[in-house]
Amino acid sequence: MKQLAGGCVGAIMGLIVGIVLTFAAMTFMTRQNVPAVTATTPTPGRSDVSITANATFINSQIQQTIRQSGLLKQASVTLASPNIIQINAAVDTTILGQRITANPTAIMRVAVKNNRIALSVEKIDTGNAAVPTSLMSGTTETLRAQAEDVINRQIQRALQGTSMKIVNVRMTPNEMTLDLVSQ
Repeated sequence: MKQLAGGCVGAIMGLIVGIVLTFAAMTFMTRQNVPAVTATTPTPGRSDVSITANATFINSQIQQTIRQSGLLKQASVTLASPNIIQINAAVDTTILGQRITANPTAIMRVAVKNNRIALSVEKIDTGNAAVPTSLMSGTTETLRAQAEDVINRQIQRALQGTSMKIVNVRMTPNEMTLDLVSQ
């Protein structure tokens, strides 16, 4: 189960690394080509900058992270409205001497709270393996909190030196978008 939880965290980290890298690239490219502009007060409900990553890109980042971690055979991410990330994985493990193959699915909600990305585990489905959710929930929560911390440190590092802050995250089955406004 630790491998499953680690794999889920790895998948989420791959997703966020892709988003952060996209944002960082856009930030540095914008600085070189755009003259300095004074910040204006954003219109409520609108963003100054939106950064979008498509589902194919997010999946490629996750696959790279999974290959590096070696924890899972394979995993895939499905984006869904409203702001749901579904991570499907294949895991082989041995419990009490029995080899078990599981196809767990972790469903997480992504939100923005206080200029930070917040992840909340909505559901863990162990597929065909009879593993109690209570066995996985403590580890999953710990890893969720660690992943959220790492994600937010990376985003804040990318935003450092800018006057931008995250105000919203939007997902469709095809893409994930971060909305930013000037502070």
